[in-house]
Amino acid sequence: MLKPLSQKTLEKKYAELGLSQNKIDLLQQYFLCFSNLYGVLSIRDAWEIFKHYEGIAVHKKDFVAFSGIVQREGNLPYSIYEQNEIYSEENADPLYRMIVNNKLVLSGYNRFIYIYATVDRQGDKPYYIPEKKIFESFTEDRFYLTPHGNDMKSFIGNLKTTGVSKDYDGKPNGELTDLSGFPVKGKCLAECIFYTQNEKFELEYFKSESRKQKLLETFNIPASEKILQRIEEYIMTGGVFKDESPAQEIGFLTDFLNEGFGVELTKKQFERFAELFMELNNKSNLWLNCGWSPDELFKKSARKMPSAISMGPNMKKMFANGEMDREEFEKQLAQMGIALSDE
Repeated sequence: MLKPLSQKTLEKKYAELGLSQNKIDLLQQYFLCFSNLYGVLSIRDAWEIFKHYEGIAVHKKDFVAFSGIVQREGNLPYSIYEQNEIYSEENADPLYRMIVNNKLVLSGYNRFIYIYATVDRQGDKPYYIPEKKIFESFTEDRFYLTPHGNDMKSFIGNLKTTGVSKDYDGKPNGELTDLSGFPVKGKCLAECIFYTQNEKFELEYFKSESRKQKLLETFNIPASEKILQRIEEYIMTGGVFKDESPAQEIGFLTDFLNEGFGVELTKKQFERFAELFMELNNKSNLWLNCGWSPDELFKKSARKMPSAISMGPNMKKMFANGEMDREEFEKQLAQMGIALSDE
């Protein structure tokens, strides 16, 4: 990753680009939307989307040149990588530079693991290109700003900790205390900051002061934010494990809450959590879907489905002997815009 340039040098490079300030501001807005809506995409694909909305308000060569300058800016919520920085076997073609939301980048050897997972799941899906007004709303990170995102944020924030963490066998392994050493028992996760046992281990393990400082910046946030970050991480990328399902992730998160944060979900709370998780998953604009929500992607695919299907002899037999409920089956088909024919 190239080092950021000084503000003075950046201003000089933007001036050399020859674009008006309005056009530079426009491109900065688009690159921010690209990172928030798609998570990761190439400059080539970004150009096609920009052209869809703006025509040739900016020429392609200037669009690509801009990506090389913004690549050297610091303190942005996204980064621009040369393709061979992420995929070592590829070439450094400016058209294939990658706009990457910083939430996809970890530290250390496996820092690009979420990028690989996301790109693999994007596959050959088309990019979600909504009305311009909707696209422009992605200058903000919208994941927890939507009604279903806010519901999840409220639910997690209001969970109360028992103040005791547990090991992988479910046995208590330490009292949870805030940064001043006071017990957090009975407090809502949104109201307290404490280190989990794993976080304490990392802080003790790493000797580098700069590394410790980065860890402290990561860990010194309300407990609820740590859970919410993991939920967003999984839903937006599908996780790093190839065959992991949302149901499995819900199980992992339940254990994560119990072991690291002293939160034991009741049956009613678990059911509500699972409901909120699936709703957030199905209605959010996911990076793994090139910006499509699963609900919208299903509707798009459903248009390619037949308008009606005929009952074969086996299906008629199953309806007749009660193995299948015809009324329920027809209701499910109707939701997909498909009618059931007796012929």
